[in-house]
Amino acid sequence: MRQWQGRRYWLVGATGELGRAIAQHLSRAGVRLVLSARDADALDGVAATLPGQAEVAPLDLRDGERVAQVAAGLGAIDGLVVLTGLCPPGSRPGEQPEDALATVETALLGAMRLTGAVVPGMMERGRGHVVLCAAGAGRRGRQGALGHGTAAAGLIHLAETLRGDVAGRGVDIQIVTPAARGTSDPATAAQNIFEAMTTDTFRHDFPLAAGWIGRAGRLVPDWLWYRATGGG
Repeated sequence: MRQWQGRRYWLVGATGELGRAIAQHLSRAGVRLVLSARDADALDGVAATLPGQAEVAPLDLRDGERVAQVAAGLGAIDGLVVLTGLCPPGSRPGEQPEDALATVETALLGAMRLTGAVVPGMMERGRGHVVLCAAGAGRRGRQGALGHGTAAAGLIHLAETLRGDVAGRGVDIQIVTPAARGTSDPATAAQNIFEAMTTDTFRHDFPLAAGWIGRAGRLVPDWLWYRATGGG
């Protein structure tokens, strides 16, 4: 069981319903939080609802200099949770090339900037915890997932690579990949993600059946996969 009391975690994507719910779980567990998203006023609103200590650090993940500045100002942190790789319920981002580019830059490149800023320090200290959340659409390409699917695939690869890079250095890496319906209820999704974070298991899918179906889908021949998913 992971120890939470007194730990300091940086939660990125904290102002959405899911982010707010996860912040509640972590704060009630005794975690001191740093909350990030673009909207400073919304961050203040989230912080005001938490039972424990929280500070806010507004940022846009597309701004590499700002990410580096915030990370440097925070100093040592025990954990990083990145929620920006999840597709908001009911939305289909990335259908237009310009939207897809913005999604990938925020979700994937943003996560690379964040992990690049904090993981080296974690390795030096010999402890740390990184949780990347990615849409289930990243398991295999499909119609209508140009932005969030591409970003999610990259996030899965990033987590898998980081896991190898930090092996034996005391840093835990986790990748959580809910199916679209897995985030339709933010409260339930937050509970699932928090429970995943309490474990030492690297990969988490929910609902569990969707995870197995997604992995099995990689074995389906291309012609059948694209016919089944509407890609011709």
